[in-house]
Parts: sequence; structure tokens; C-alpha cells
Amino acid sequence: MTDDDARVEGTVAEVEAWWHTLDEGNPLPAAAAAGALADLFRRAGRVGADLHDPSAELLRWLTRDLARDPDVTDEAYDAAILTLPRYLQFLRAHRLWRRSEHAVRACWDVLTWARHRPLGLSSLGEDADAVVGGLLAGPPSPDMLAGATTRAYVGPLRTTLAALAAQRRLSRSQVAATLQVPSGSTAEHVWTDALDRAGLVLLDADGVLPQPEVTHAGGCPPPSTSLVERVIGGLVHAAIDVDAGVIGTLVETCTETGAVLPGASLGEALGELVRFGVLDQVTLPGGEALGVPEPLRRTVARAVADRTGCVGTDDVAPAWQPVDLRSRLAADAAVDLLVTLEQQPHVRRRLRVLASQSLEAVHGMLQQSLGWRDARAHLFADPDGTRRFAPRWLLGDLRDDVDAAVTDADSAPLGAVLATSGAELVYAYGHLANPWLLRLRVERVTSGMKELVVWLDAEGDAPAEPTLMSEQLAPRLPAGLAIPAELERAWAFMESHRWAATAPEGHVLLAPGPPEARPGIVFSAGLGLDDRVPPVAAARLLPVAASPDDTRLALWLDDDGATRVVALGPRGEAFLLATEPADLLRLAAVGYPDLAPTTLGRPPASPDAVAGVAEFRAWVQGQLGLPVPSEWPVADHDRFAVWLASHRQAVA
Repeated sequence: MTDDDARVEGTVAEVEAWWHTLDEGNPLPAAAAAGALADLFRRAGRVGADLHDPSAELLRWLTRDLARDPDVTDEAYDAAILTLPRYLQFLRAHRLWRRSEHAVRACWDVLTWARHRPLGLSSLGEDADAVVGGLLAGPPSPDMLAGATTRAYVGPLRTTLAALAAQRRLSRSQVAATLQVPSGSTAEHVWTDALDRAGLVLLDADGVLPQPEVTHAGGCPPPSTSLVERVIGGLVHAAIDVDAGVIGTLVETCTETGAVLPGASLGEALGELVRFGVLDQVTLPGGEALGVPEPLRRTVARAVADRTGCVGTDDVAPAWQPVDLRSRLAADAAVDLLVTLEQQPHVRRRLRVLASQSLEAVHGMLQQSLGWRDARAHLFADPDGTRRFAPRWLLGDLRDDVDAAVTDADSAPLGAVLATSGAELVYAYGHLANPWLLRLRVERVTSGMKELVVWLDAEGDAPAEPTLMSEQLAPRLPAGLAIPAELERAWAFMESHRWAATAPEGHVLLAPGPPEARPGIVFSAGLGLDDRVPPVAAARLLPVAASPDDTRLALWLDDDGATRVVALGPRGEAFLLATEPADLLRLAAVGYPDLAPTTLGRPPASPDAVAGVAEFRAWVQGQLGLPVPSEWPVADHDRFAVWLASHRQAVA
């Protein structure tokens, strides 16, 4: 048994064991699913692909290979298609995906329509094969989404899905009514079948039910390439099932000249595609003609290929690219990189890197060379801007069309991407809508490298990297108030230790210790003051932290223009915590599990809470030179309380 065989056998066994742990809604017995999965791995391996690393193109090819195999019964095909979604769930549950979320969703899209076995055709005829193969080999039209949102199916789609989201079920006659066609008509049948194949509804004997995507959106999901391809694909598939004789005509409609139809009647299948705007009908001297708008031709050709199983080529192997790349250079090769900050070209770094190092390792070197903290998102792109590689933790957030080709940066060695003099790669760091950009250019390739990296040269100071906390707080700063330098340093320390999280609303959370320590003070850029203070007082306050008892800690700009630290409790309590902003860090380092009124004035009751902030306490004492007491004094009725009371009385 080879290592690859052993790996497949181990994966199949893991999936089978995992299958047993799932609920009773499993579509297949675990043993049957394991057998189907083993066969899918064998089919992929036969042509040099690996199902450990699925892509939409690999799954498409597997459906065609199954459909063309005369030994695969409909029951065996169904078993394979029922197994694959659960296998994808297994990969998700075990965090084994190494492609972007866009690529993951493309896999799900394939399995949505693949429930219906392709016709298993090998050829549509020489001319038709050339049309389909040529369109599939080319890139998608950049105008596809814009062109698709003006087609005739858009109105019925919105109406039908809005009604489904509101009523949770529509009978077939109700669907027909939304289309303004007779119940039981071909139009009703094609439409409901298309929505089912698009994964938007679930058909049963009595009508249609919304899928979760529709329920969550409250109707029609937002326009996207995926939605367009699924709906148009569903319409084409449904039309072919009404009349498979239209396949050749459909292919002709994807050409520049379109398809000239003999006779006076379109036929039901083509007529419904005209009704829903997939095809345009024009009158020419030679008769009625049909054509697909240029932006949609590749989409229609793809739908024909998916339903027929014919892609216009010999189709001996999938168009599959592995995530794991191999270096094109020797084991001791090194790459001399010139790194230039595009926004400030005078900032340059030169470094020599062992070519076998991953791009994710290069990311760390770039951070070190520029003095940045690795607190933000990053990815690598081709010189033309095509996104290519990102850290695995970021892949799940990359769901746009521009992210289609992104894979795990830890699986790409430098020597696989930058292997020749003059080759370039762009490194993006920060908010990906407007990041810092570093251009990496190979100056030369050398050999005999023993170190991981050698620093060759540095020119210019890189821009200082603000903390995510201060960056998010900046738009909310009251006039005259600035982020204290000590807080900025402390937040940078927390970010560098990964004591950070992102709230569901998108704002950053920072703590003076690891999450498992459950620190009693958590800094947050998304806090409000609710109704605790009147607006005129809120204009002088910036909430920056909270404790588990819902006490808000805020910076207060007092009447003398000095910045103080105050507390605002959930029941109207208000008191001055510290006269200096740095004292907030001293308080956080004491280790209180919360800041309830009965907590202060005595040492923390929880030794675990004190131990949880030990590293932060040592940093406050060592780096800021601030003593940390064993307890924090009880707050009295003070000037902040008096100031706030006066504002509350003024609006009473």
C-alpha cells in the first residue's frame, strides 16, 4: 500500500466514524457512504487529482465520470451525490478546507444541481463541441452580473421568493399565480424545477418550500455571480428535461449568429427560456432566430455542459489545481527579494529567503522587516491584482468573485511562485479594501543557502501601524480628546499576543490576558453609553472598556481639558476611577473579575483572575514603569459624579 493509499484509507475511516456521530437524518448508512467515498477518491486519484482538496471543477468532473460509467447504476450515482455534501461538512467541521470561501461555495453549488444525474454524453457533435469547449475555456464575462440582473426572470424571482419567505410554503397553483400562467402549465413546471435545481426551494408533492438561504434573506438573496449561475443553470436544465431535443439549438444560441429556427413555433422548452429572459428572440430574413446575450453565453454553455455531461473536449481529467505547490528550485536555493512599499516607494527592504519557505513564513519576515505587528489581514496577489494566497484563518472570509482562486499561503513555497529573476508578487496588509501594498520582486536566485533568511538592506522608515482599537475609535473621538499613548502601547501589546477577538458587529475586542483567563476588563471599540448619560455629557466621554457586570469604563474630558478615567454602572452609578489614563492599565493588571461596587477596596477574590493577567501586569510594571497595587481603592462621591449629576438635572 502506498502512502497515498494509506492516507485515503485513513480519511475514509475517519469519515465513517464521524458519520456515526451524526443525527438520524443521515441519507445513507455509514458503511455505504464510506464505500461511495472510497470510490470517489479512487476516481479522482486515477486522473491525478486528490479529493482531500476538492474544487468545483473536480466535483463537476466526478459527476460526469460517474454519469458516463455504464457500471454506475442510478442508485450508486445517488449514493455518491448524497455522500459528497456530508464529506464537505466533514472538511468544514475539522477545519480542513484550504481554499477560499468562494471556492467552497462553488463546490456546494455543483452538488445542488448534481442531484439530477447528467445525461452522460461524450459529444454533442463536432461543431457544438467546439462552441461549448471554446466558451468554457475562456474567462467569465466581466459584464455577466450586470447583464443578468436586467433579464426577465428577475421580477418573477423576487416575487416568488418574497412570497415564500412570508408564507413559508406555496402551492403549485400559487406559484402559477405569481407567474400569471395557468396552473399545471409548462411555465409553472420549468420555473419550480429551476428554483429547486438552483437550491432556492424544496419541492414536495404539495408545492414548494423556501430553502434557508431564502428564509435568511427574507426573500430573494442579494445579486451575485453564484445566484445568477444557479438560476440560469436551473432554467436551462429544466428546459432540457422538458425537451432534450433543444440541446443543439441551445448551443447555437451561444454563438455570434445565434440559432435560426425552422418553422413558426419555438416549442415549449425554448419558449419558456424566452419567457424568462435566458434567450432573446429576433426576426431575421431567414426566419425567427434566438440568441443568448454575450455576457450570459458562457453561463448558458456551462449549464448545457453540466446537464449533458459534455464539455467539448476529451475530458480525460478535471481542470483541477492542487493547493499544495512544489518549489521549482533546489532545496538550498535562495531568492533575493526587493520589497517596495507602493504607497511610499522610498521605503524598501532587501532580504534573501530560503526558497523552500512558505509564503506564510515570508509574511512573518515582511512584518518583522517593517516593524509591523501582524494584527491585520494579509494576502498575496499576482501583479495584475488577482488574489492568490491567504492565511488559512482568513480563507473563510474570502467569498467574493475576486477571491475565487485564493488558497492556503502555508501550502505555497516561495520557490513555487517566485522562481525566476524579475518575477513579482504583491503583498497586501491591512483592510483589504484599502491595504498597504508591498511589491516583491526577485533580483536574483542563488544557491547554498543555510539560513532561513538573511537581511540585506533597509531604506526608509515604514509607516507606524496603529492598533485596530484606536483605528476603530478614531471616528468617535470627542473634540479635544486624543487616544493616550499608554493605552495605544498596551493595545499593541495585547494585539501582538493575540488577546483579541472580533465581535459579531465587527468591532475589535482586546483583553489584558488570554480568553481562557476571563479578565474582568475587556477593551472594546464598539461600546455605547445607552441612556446612562444625557447627550451633552456623552459628547465629552469615550467608552473604551467594560466589565462583566456591564460597568462601562470611559475616557472623560474634564472641564480643565484633562483626560480622566471614569466608570458608569448599569444602574446609574458614576464615579471617577483614575485621574490619569495610564491608571486604567494599572487597574486592569490588578486582576479583578468584575468592577461591581462591592468589588473594589479589597484584593481580588479570585486567584485565577489575578494569575490570568500576570503577563500583562509584568509588562505594565516593566515596560511602562508603573506600579500595580494589590487592590484598587473604593471610589467616593467625586467631581465626575457631581459633573454628571448637574447634566442629568439640566435635562430632567
